[in-house]
Amino acid sequence: MTDLVLHPGFRPRVVDGLLTGVHDPTESHFRLLEAFAPAPLLHRANAYAEQAGYLCHEFGDSYLVLS
Repeated sequence: MTDLVLHPGFRPRVVDGLLTGVHDPTESHFRLLEAFAPAPLLHRANAYAEQAGYLCHEFGDSYLVLS
């Protein structure tokens, strides 16, 4: 059990980057990503991925978020 919840505003102290699937902004996974990068950056990354033809997480495409 843990009381640690990753959410927007959480600031990781150890992580320099995160390899993640492409997630729709309406999904809870997207909220988790906001603990590692600001929402506007993630929205731009998602817009680029969609425009470039990347597929959502379930189909295997991913990107790297660096702090």
